[in-house]
Amino acid sequence: MRLPTHALCCCLLSLGAAACAPETAPTPAPIAEKPATADPAGTPESLAQGYYEVRRDLRRCARPRCGGYFLRSSNLAETLCGDGQRSERCYVAEVDWASGGPDGELEVRFAASPERFVVRGTLEPLDGAGTGAGSFWSLRVSQAFEDSEAGDSEARDSGPREEPEASRVEPQTPVGTGSADEGRAAGTLFRVRPTEVVCIAFPCLSFEASELNAGTAPEAIADVDLSGLGSGATRVREVWESSGAPLLRATRIEVTGPAGTAPGLRVLRAYLPAPAQGQVGPGGVQRSCGSRGLAPCEAGNFCAYPRGANCGRADAPGTCTPRPEMCTQIFAPVCGCDGQRYSNECVANAAGVSVDPEGSCDLR
Repeated sequence: MRLPTHALCCCLLSLGAAACAPETAPTPAPIAEKPATADPAGTPESLAQGYYEVRRDLRRCARPRCGGYFLRSSNLAETLCGDGQRSERCYVAEVDWASGGPDGELEVRFAASPERFVVRGTLEPLDGAGTGAGSFWSLRVSQAFEDSEAGDSEARDSGPREEPEASRVEPQTPVGTGSADEGRAAGTLFRVRPTEVVCIAFPCLSFEASELNAGTAPEAIADVDLSGLGSGATRVREVWESSGAPLLRATRIEVTGPAGTAPGLRVLRAYLPAPAQGQVGPGGVQRSCGSRGLAPCEAGNFCAYPRGANCGRADAPGTCTPRPEMCTQIFAPVCGCDGQRYSNECVANAAGVSVDPEGSCDLR
Protein backbone atom coordinates (compact mmCIF):
# COMPACT_ATOMS: atom_id res chain seq x y z
CA MET A 1 0.00 0.00 0.00
CA ARG A 2 1.34 3.43 -0.94
CA LEU A 3 1.03 6.29 1.51
CA PRO A 4 0.11 9.75 0.21
CA THR A 5 3.09 12.04 -0.06
CA HIS A 6 1.94 14.37 2.73
CA ALA A 7 1.39 11.43 5.10
CA LEU A 8 4.85 10.03 4.34
CA CYS A 9 6.42 13.41 5.08
CA CYS A 10 4.60 13.64 8.40
CA CYS A 11 5.84 10.18 9.40
CA LEU A 12 9.44 11.01 8.52
CA LEU A 13 9.27 14.28 10.45
CA SER A 14 7.87 12.48 13.50
CA LEU A 15 10.60 9.85 13.41
CA GLY A 16 13.25 12.50 13.04
CA ALA A 17 11.93 14.48 15.97
CA ALA A 18 11.93 11.39 18.17
CA ALA A 19 15.46 10.47 17.12
CA CYS A 20 16.76 13.96 17.83
CA ALA A 21 15.05 14.30 21.22
CA PRO A 22 17.58 14.92 24.05
CA GLU A 23 18.28 12.02 26.40
CA THR A 24 16.75 12.50 29.86
CA ALA A 25 17.79 11.07 33.22
CA PRO A 26 15.58 8.32 34.72
CA THR A 27 12.99 9.54 37.25
CA PRO A 28 11.92 7.83 40.47
CA ALA A 29 8.86 5.60 40.62
CA PRO A 30 5.59 7.52 40.32
CA ILE A 31 3.86 8.63 43.48
CA ALA A 32 0.65 6.68 42.85
CA GLU A 33 1.13 2.93 43.32
CA LYS A 34 -1.32 2.09 40.56
CA PRO A 35 -2.79 4.08 37.64
CA ALA A 36 -4.90 6.87 39.06
CA THR A 37 -8.10 8.42 37.81
CA ALA A 38 -8.95 12.09 38.04
CA ASP A 39 -11.49 13.21 40.60
CA PRO A 40 -14.27 15.18 38.93
CA ALA A 41 -14.53 17.57 41.87
CA GLY A 42 -11.02 18.92 41.23
CA THR A 43 -8.40 19.67 43.88
CA PRO A 44 -9.41 21.68 46.97
CA GLU A 45 -6.96 23.61 49.12
CA SER A 46 -7.42 20.94 51.79
CA LEU A 47 -9.30 17.65 51.57
CA ALA A 48 -12.13 16.62 53.88
CA GLN A 49 -11.08 14.93 57.09
CA GLY A 50 -10.90 11.16 56.88
CA TYR A 51 -9.36 8.07 58.46
CA TYR A 52 -6.15 6.67 56.98
CA GLU A 53 -3.87 3.65 57.38
CA VAL A 54 -0.22 4.54 56.96
CA ARG A 55 3.02 2.89 55.94
CA ARG A 56 6.45 4.33 55.30
CA ASP A 57 7.78 5.00 51.81
CA LEU A 58 11.01 2.99 51.41
CA ARG A 59 11.96 4.29 47.95
CA ARG A 60 15.40 5.87 47.69
CA CYS A 61 15.50 9.29 46.13
CA ALA A 62 15.70 12.91 47.26
CA ARG A 63 13.09 14.34 49.59
CA PRO A 64 10.34 15.39 49.33
CA ARG A 65 9.77 13.10 46.33
CA CYS A 66 10.61 10.02 48.42
CA GLY A 67 10.95 9.08 52.08
CA GLY A 68 7.49 10.15 53.24
CA TYR A 69 4.43 7.95 53.75
CA PHE A 70 1.82 6.08 51.71
CA LEU A 71 -1.79 6.50 52.87
CA ARG A 72 -4.82 4.33 52.27
CA SER A 73 -8.34 5.50 53.12
CA SER A 74 -9.78 3.06 55.66
CA ASN A 75 -12.54 0.82 54.24
CA LEU A 76 -12.31 2.34 50.74
CA ALA A 77 -10.99 0.74 47.55
CA GLU A 78 -9.48 4.04 46.38
CA THR A 79 -8.03 7.07 48.14
CA LEU A 80 -8.50 10.67 47.00
CA CYS A 81 -5.00 12.12 46.75
CA GLY A 82 -4.05 15.75 47.16
CA ASP A 83 -3.62 16.30 43.41
CA GLY A 84 -7.23 15.31 42.74
CA GLN A 85 -6.38 11.79 41.56
CA ARG A 86 -7.81 8.60 43.03
CA SER A 87 -5.45 5.69 43.66
CA GLU A 88 -5.11 2.63 45.88
CA ARG A 89 -2.60 4.59 47.96
CA CYS A 90 -1.48 8.22 48.01
CA TYR A 91 1.94 9.63 48.81
CA VAL A 92 2.49 12.45 51.33
CA ALA A 93 5.88 13.97 52.03
CA GLU A 94 5.20 14.66 55.71
CA VAL A 95 2.92 13.85 58.62
CA ASP A 96 2.13 17.08 60.44
CA TRP A 97 1.23 16.86 64.14
CA ALA A 98 1.18 20.63 64.67
CA SER A 99 -2.51 20.76 65.61
CA GLY A 100 -2.10 18.37 68.53
CA GLY A 101 -0.18 15.20 67.84
CA PRO A 102 1.49 12.44 69.78
CA ASP A 103 3.77 13.22 72.65
CA GLY A 104 7.10 11.70 73.72
CA GLU A 105 7.33 7.93 73.34
CA LEU A 106 4.15 7.77 71.26
CA GLU A 107 5.72 9.93 68.55
CA VAL A 108 8.74 7.65 68.50
CA ARG A 109 6.51 4.58 68.14
CA PHE A 110 4.67 6.12 65.21
CA ALA A 111 7.92 7.00 63.44
CA ALA A 112 9.19 3.44 63.94
CA SER A 113 5.99 1.56 63.01
CA PRO A 114 3.33 3.78 61.38
CA GLU A 115 1.46 0.67 60.22
CA ARG A 116 0.38 0.09 63.87
CA PHE A 117 -1.74 3.25 63.74
CA VAL A 118 -4.95 4.49 62.17
CA VAL A 119 -4.98 8.29 61.97
CA ARG A 120 -7.67 10.87 61.33
CA GLY A 121 -6.65 13.97 59.43
CA THR A 122 -6.73 16.10 56.30
CA LEU A 123 -4.43 16.39 53.28
CA GLU A 124 -2.94 19.85 52.90
CA PRO A 125 -0.36 21.34 50.51
CA LEU A 126 3.20 21.11 51.75
CA ASP A 127 4.41 24.59 52.71
CA GLY A 128 5.33 26.50 49.57
CA ALA A 129 4.62 23.53 47.29
CA GLY A 130 1.41 24.81 45.67
CA THR A 131 -1.51 22.61 44.64
CA GLY A 132 -0.88 21.92 40.97
CA ALA A 133 0.39 18.80 39.22
CA GLY A 134 3.71 17.60 40.63
CA SER A 135 3.19 19.37 43.98
CA PHE A 136 3.63 17.64 47.33
CA TRP A 137 1.18 17.23 50.19
CA SER A 138 1.25 16.55 53.92
CA LEU A 139 -1.17 14.76 56.23
CA ARG A 140 -2.31 16.99 59.09
CA VAL A 141 -3.33 14.63 61.90
CA SER A 142 -6.09 15.54 64.34
CA GLN A 143 -6.28 12.19 66.15
CA ALA A 144 -4.28 8.95 66.27
CA PHE A 145 -5.36 5.44 67.27
CA GLU A 146 -2.73 2.85 68.26
CA ASP A 147 -3.01 -0.91 67.89
CA SER A 148 -3.97 -2.38 71.27
CA GLU A 149 -1.65 -5.33 70.55
CA ALA A 150 1.48 -3.15 70.41
CA GLY A 151 4.08 -5.08 72.39
CA ASP A 152 1.48 -7.61 73.48
CA SER A 153 1.33 -10.21 70.71
CA GLU A 154 2.40 -13.04 73.03
CA ALA A 155 -0.30 -12.17 75.54
CA ARG A 156 -2.86 -12.16 72.75
CA ASP A 157 -1.80 -15.58 71.47
CA SER A 158 -1.78 -17.19 74.90
CA GLY A 159 -4.49 -15.20 76.64
CA PRO A 160 -7.75 -16.81 77.74
CA ARG A 161 -10.69 -16.66 75.38
CA GLU A 162 -14.09 -15.63 76.67
CA GLU A 163 -17.07 -17.84 76.06
CA PRO A 164 -19.78 -16.03 74.08
CA GLU A 165 -22.87 -15.09 76.05
CA ALA A 166 -25.20 -16.08 73.22
CA SER A 167 -24.95 -17.94 69.96
CA ARG A 168 -23.25 -15.95 67.21
CA VAL A 169 -23.74 -16.78 63.55
CA GLU A 170 -21.58 -15.48 60.70
CA PRO A 171 -23.63 -14.11 57.79
CA GLN A 172 -23.42 -16.11 54.55
CA THR A 173 -21.58 -13.20 52.88
CA PRO A 174 -19.05 -11.80 55.39
CA VAL A 175 -18.57 -8.04 55.31
CA GLY A 176 -14.97 -6.95 54.83
CA THR A 177 -12.58 -4.76 52.90
CA GLY A 178 -10.51 -7.30 51.01
CA SER A 179 -8.08 -10.03 51.85
CA ALA A 180 -4.51 -10.18 53.03
CA ASP A 181 -3.51 -11.25 49.51
CA GLU A 182 -4.59 -7.82 48.30
CA GLY A 183 -2.42 -6.08 50.88
CA ARG A 184 -5.46 -5.04 52.91
CA ALA A 185 -6.42 -6.43 56.31
CA ALA A 186 -9.64 -8.42 56.56
CA GLY A 187 -12.65 -6.88 58.22
CA THR A 188 -14.15 -3.39 58.31
CA LEU A 189 -13.06 -0.56 60.60
CA PHE A 190 -15.75 0.84 62.90
CA ARG A 191 -15.75 3.42 65.66
CA VAL A 192 -17.76 1.78 68.44
CA ARG A 193 -19.17 3.07 71.70
CA PRO A 194 -21.77 1.79 74.19
CA THR A 195 -25.10 3.60 74.55
CA GLU A 196 -27.32 4.18 77.56
CA VAL A 197 -29.91 1.69 76.27
CA VAL A 198 -30.84 -0.87 78.95
CA CYS A 199 -32.93 -3.96 78.17
CA ILE A 200 -34.26 -6.84 80.20
CA ALA A 201 -33.48 -9.47 77.54
CA PHE A 202 -30.66 -10.24 75.10
CA PRO A 203 -30.01 -9.21 72.38
CA CYS A 204 -30.27 -5.51 73.19
CA LEU A 205 -29.16 -2.69 70.87
CA SER A 206 -26.74 -1.27 73.44
CA PHE A 207 -23.88 -0.22 71.11
CA GLU A 208 -23.54 2.09 68.14
CA ALA A 209 -21.01 1.45 65.39
CA SER A 210 -19.90 4.04 62.81
CA GLU A 211 -18.20 2.65 59.70
CA LEU A 212 -15.14 4.78 58.98
CA ASN A 213 -15.22 6.99 55.87
CA ALA A 214 -18.73 5.79 54.98
CA GLY A 215 -20.51 9.08 55.64
CA THR A 216 -23.52 7.26 57.09
CA ALA A 217 -25.25 7.49 60.44
CA PRO A 218 -24.10 5.11 63.21
CA GLU A 219 -25.74 1.71 63.29
CA ALA A 220 -27.31 0.27 66.43
CA ILE A 221 -25.89 -3.18 67.25
CA ALA A 222 -26.46 -5.63 70.08
CA ASP A 223 -23.08 -7.24 70.75
CA VAL A 224 -19.34 -6.67 70.37
CA ASP A 225 -17.40 -9.93 70.63
CA LEU A 226 -13.94 -9.09 72.06
CA SER A 227 -12.94 -12.69 72.78
CA GLY A 228 -10.23 -12.71 70.11
CA LEU A 229 -8.31 -9.76 71.60
CA GLY A 230 -6.88 -11.39 74.73
CA SER A 231 -5.70 -8.68 77.15
CA GLY A 232 -6.63 -6.06 74.56
CA ALA A 233 -10.29 -6.63 75.47
CA THR A 234 -9.68 -5.12 78.91
CA ARG A 235 -8.14 -2.01 77.34
CA VAL A 236 -11.12 -1.57 75.04
CA ARG A 237 -13.50 -1.74 78.00
CA GLU A 238 -11.38 0.83 79.87
CA VAL A 239 -11.73 3.22 76.93
CA TRP A 240 -15.50 2.73 76.98
CA GLU A 241 -15.63 3.37 80.72
CA SER A 242 -13.87 6.71 80.17
CA SER A 243 -16.48 7.67 77.51
CA GLY A 244 -14.01 7.07 74.68
CA ALA A 245 -14.66 5.33 71.37
CA PRO A 246 -11.98 2.91 70.07
CA LEU A 247 -11.63 1.84 66.45
CA LEU A 248 -12.42 -1.84 65.95
CA ARG A 249 -11.61 -3.91 62.86
CA ALA A 250 -14.41 -6.45 62.77
CA THR A 251 -16.68 -8.69 60.73
CA ARG A 252 -20.44 -8.60 61.01
CA ILE A 253 -22.23 -11.36 62.88
CA GLU A 254 -25.75 -12.09 64.03
CA VAL A 255 -26.51 -12.77 67.69
CA THR A 256 -29.52 -14.62 69.01
CA GLY A 257 -31.17 -14.81 72.38
CA PRO A 258 -34.52 -14.67 74.15
CA ALA A 259 -35.33 -11.31 72.49
CA GLY A 260 -34.68 -12.61 68.96
CA THR A 261 -31.89 -11.92 66.47
CA ALA A 262 -29.86 -8.72 66.10
CA PRO A 263 -26.64 -7.52 64.40
CA GLY A 264 -23.28 -7.58 66.14
CA LEU A 265 -19.54 -7.43 65.49
CA ARG A 266 -16.74 -9.95 65.98
CA VAL A 267 -13.58 -7.93 66.62
CA LEU A 268 -10.33 -8.90 64.90
CA ARG A 269 -8.18 -5.99 66.06
CA ALA A 270 -8.57 -2.87 68.18
CA TYR A 271 -7.00 0.59 67.91
CA LEU A 272 -7.17 2.74 71.04
CA PRO A 273 -7.32 6.57 70.98
CA ALA A 274 -3.94 8.12 71.68
CA PRO A 275 -4.09 11.31 73.76
CA ALA A 276 -3.10 14.41 71.79
CA GLN A 277 -0.49 16.87 73.07
CA GLY A 278 -3.13 19.29 74.28
CA GLN A 279 -4.84 16.49 76.21
CA VAL A 280 -1.76 14.93 77.81
CA GLY A 281 -0.48 15.62 81.29
CA PRO A 282 2.69 14.49 83.05
CA GLY A 283 3.72 10.93 82.23
CA GLY A 284 1.53 10.77 79.13
CA VAL A 285 -1.71 10.43 81.14
CA GLN A 286 -4.82 11.85 79.47
CA ARG A 287 -5.29 15.42 80.74
CA SER A 288 -7.76 16.06 83.53
CA CYS A 289 -10.36 18.82 83.37
CA GLY A 290 -13.42 20.23 85.10
CA SER A 291 -11.86 20.82 88.52
CA ARG A 292 -10.43 23.93 90.18
CA GLY A 293 -7.19 25.11 88.64
CA LEU A 294 -7.49 22.93 85.50
CA ALA A 295 -7.54 24.45 82.03
CA PRO A 296 -10.53 23.84 79.74
CA CYS A 297 -10.28 21.23 77.00
CA GLU A 298 -9.21 22.24 73.51
CA ALA A 299 -11.67 22.82 70.67
CA GLY A 300 -13.33 19.61 69.47
CA ASN A 301 -13.12 17.98 72.92
CA PHE A 302 -15.33 17.97 76.00
CA CYS A 303 -14.80 17.17 79.65
CA ALA A 304 -16.11 13.62 80.23
CA TYR A 305 -16.86 12.90 83.89
CA PRO A 306 -16.82 9.31 85.18
CA ARG A 307 -20.04 8.04 86.75
CA GLY A 308 -18.94 8.75 90.32
CA ALA A 309 -17.64 12.27 89.70
CA ASN A 310 -21.08 13.90 90.07
CA CYS A 311 -20.33 16.23 87.12
CA GLY A 312 -17.42 17.74 89.08
CA ARG A 313 -19.66 19.23 91.75
CA ALA A 314 -17.47 17.68 94.46
CA ASP A 315 -14.35 18.90 92.60
CA ALA A 316 -13.74 15.43 91.09
CA PRO A 317 -12.14 15.88 87.66
CA GLY A 318 -13.04 14.43 84.27
CA THR A 319 -10.85 13.82 81.22
CA CYS A 320 -10.63 15.68 77.90
CA THR A 321 -12.30 13.47 75.28
CA PRO A 322 -13.02 14.06 71.55
CA ARG A 323 -16.64 14.92 70.76
CA PRO A 324 -18.50 12.25 68.74
CA GLU A 325 -18.78 12.95 65.04
CA MET A 326 -22.19 11.34 64.44
CA CYS A 327 -24.91 9.88 66.66
CA THR A 328 -27.75 7.42 66.26
CA GLN A 329 -31.38 8.50 66.44
CA ILE A 330 -32.15 6.01 69.23
CA PHE A 331 -34.25 7.71 71.90
CA ALA A 332 -32.65 6.92 75.25
CA PRO A 333 -32.97 10.26 77.09
CA VAL A 334 -30.30 11.35 79.55
CA CYS A 335 -29.69 14.37 81.75
CA GLY A 336 -26.65 16.46 80.90
CA CYS A 337 -24.35 18.06 83.43
CA ASP A 338 -25.82 21.38 82.22
CA GLY A 339 -29.27 20.35 83.50
CA GLN A 340 -30.70 19.86 80.02
CA ARG A 341 -32.30 16.72 78.56
CA TYR A 342 -30.68 15.03 75.53
CA SER A 343 -32.09 12.26 73.36
CA ASN A 344 -29.11 10.00 74.18
CA GLU A 345 -25.61 10.15 75.64
CA CYS A 346 -23.91 10.54 72.26
CA VAL A 347 -26.01 13.62 71.43
CA ALA A 348 -25.08 15.16 74.78
CA ASN A 349 -21.37 14.47 74.24
CA ALA A 350 -21.53 15.90 70.71
CA ALA A 351 -22.87 19.11 72.29
CA GLY A 352 -19.87 19.13 74.62
CA VAL A 353 -21.80 17.95 77.68
CA SER A 354 -21.11 14.98 79.93
CA VAL A 355 -24.00 12.90 81.32
CA ASP A 356 -25.29 13.38 84.86
CA PRO A 357 -26.52 9.99 86.18
CA GLU A 358 -28.12 11.76 89.14
CA GLY A 359 -29.69 14.52 87.07
CA SER A 360 -33.18 15.73 87.86
CA CYS A 361 -34.31 16.81 84.39
CA ASP A 362 -37.57 15.41 83.01
CA LEU A 363 -36.77 12.30 80.92
CA ARG A 364 -40.31 11.70 79.73
